[in-house]
Amino acid sequence: MHDTRPMTVYWDRSCSICRAEIEALNLTAHGFELSDCSAPGFTDEHAEACGITADDMLQSLHICDADGVWYNGVDAFEIIYRRAGHTTIANWLARPGLRPLHDRLYATLVRQRGWMARLGLARPWSWLIKRLQARHAAQNANSTP
Repeated sequence: MHDTRPMTVYWDRSCSICRAEIEALNLTAHGFELSDCSAPGFTDEHAEACGITADDMLQSLHICDADGVWYNGVDAFEIIYRRAGHTTIANWLARPGLRPLHDRLYATLVRQRGWMARLGLARPWSWLIKRLQARHAAQNANSTP
């Protein structure tokens, strides 16, 4: 059983690729609260007290759990995917041998997301995530007695 207490996701709503993933995962249905760190005048006292700036959050997805513990980047995505029921993806992200690769890929994606969005990659990314959601729901339906 996993933790169902609220967690806050700090994300860049102005990024169409970020928006596609967050919306496709339907995070609010999985106990996540969403906080748009790209909103004009965004501030978060708890983040600032922990030394995390809005710019940090725009450069890497951040989440804060109910105990006030912060996660970012690949760690945050692992938690999000696990909690959303995508354990295969979460386990893949958690593999220690692949972690350096995941960290480099994520950093590259963050730096390149502007042109990726201009190429229209948000739509296929959203489609892929929704497809994974549908597959997961079908597997759960088939395994329920």
